[in-house]
Amino acid sequence: MNIMRNAEKKGMPAIWSCLLAVLAVTALSCIRSLQPLYEDKDLVFEPRLIGTWTDGEGEDAWTFERAEGKEYFLTCRTSEDETAARFRGRLGKLGGAFFLDLYPDKGNAALPRNDFLAMHLVPAHTFWRVRFEDGLHLDPFNADWLKEGIRAGRVKIAHVETSEEILLTAAPPELQAFLAGLASDLEAFPPSAEPLRKR
Repeated sequence: MNIMRNAEKKGMPAIWSCLLAVLAVTALSCIRSLQPLYEDKDLVFEPRLIGTWTDGEGEDAWTFERAEGKEYFLTCRTSEDETAARFRGRLGKLGGAFFLDLYPDKGNAALPRNDFLAMHLVPAHTFWRVRFEDGLHLDPFNADWLKEGIRAGRVKIAHVETSEEILLTAAPPELQAFLAGLASDLEAFPPSAEPLRKR
């Protein structure tokens, strides 16, 4: 995928180029949050998520495994990266839809090993609407929709805005109430272009 090749040329860590691989399937960027979407009491476990899923080209793979309790491990392998990226996944149901919270796993081999660089990086959460329709759909939170809504005053949620992005700072209860209202919103969470297929 071109988006992956561009990431590799820029020296982007595998953990971020893995997210770009997912975004290449959805053709959108996503929103980052400093706070998690769920507390332990909010989690649900959905066995359909377990397994290895591939894109239409079969070159990139996302493997979900069960972790402790109701959490998941996600290992993301792409054709462009030698190192797999590993995430923690937490799933819940809001407004009748599944939402997945992904967060870089501690000790991730894909994270920078330069201590000085690492101290400048802040791990963040990303949120994905999950649909099991003819495969697995991971619909990302539409960054353009959020930016436009905040700037127009239509969307109100705790955040900070940098020169490059909107970074959510809301606590889990506010995030949950916000996303529950967007569960069927096709602008906030546009449907992914094609499903991932279980290998």
